Amino acid sequence: MILKYFITFLTIFFSITSILLANGSASDEVIAKIENKYKNVNDYYATFRQEQPVRSLDKVQTNIGEMWIKKPGKIRWNYNIPKNEQIVSDGKYLWYYYVEEKYAIKRDIKDLGGNTNILSLLSDLNNLKKIYKINISKTTLDDTKYYLIELIPQDSEDDTINKQIIAVNMENLLIERMYIYDAFGNKSTIKFNNIKINKGIKDSVFEFKVPKDVDIQTAP
Repeated sequence: MILKYFITFLTIFFSITSILLANGSASDEVIAKIENKYKNVNDYYATFRQEQPVRSLDKVQTNIGEMWIKKPGKIRWNYNIPKNEQIVSDGKYLWYYYVEEKYAIKRDIKDLGGNTNILSLLSDLNNLKKIYKINISKTTLDDTKYYLIELIPQDSEDDTINKQIIAVNMENLLIERMYIYDAFGNKSTIKFNNIKINKGIKDSVFEFKVPKDVDIQTAP
């Protein structure tokens, strides 16, 4: 499930202009603003709060952490509370690091999403439309106006995620929320705060250095 959050966020982050343009959801002026905004975004930082239902315990689990993104294709997603887990990619390999369990999983970025090459997905809207049915709407949440980008998997065999919604602030054009609905109708919410753009994030942030005594597994 975490991997799908990761892919979804990157997909929207790098192709938001094309998505809005293809769906005729915004005026030429707004499209120009979004295009100018994102073509000049080289790196991105935010803290996040994720609320996810746990059916077996009949409660909502809250995860808190940080994320860093840098073009082209670099990301670090750190879960700090309640458990320390990390997703790190330098654009070539993706690492899952489970700190408390002392093991890490290494994957080739080309293998993400089965036969889907994530780099191709992020750069080609036609590929994105093959994977998702895309709907755009507008709404107001907590007195803030948003574009809502709804992604519904085209693959009916995907039994984990029913749909995903990305909330883009209409004023600053930043992705501030994600909503993930599973096959049982449960909704997970991720809110992004303390967003910082173009602060010069170093490449070393996206390098995973294997700690001592950590068991490494290579995904097939």
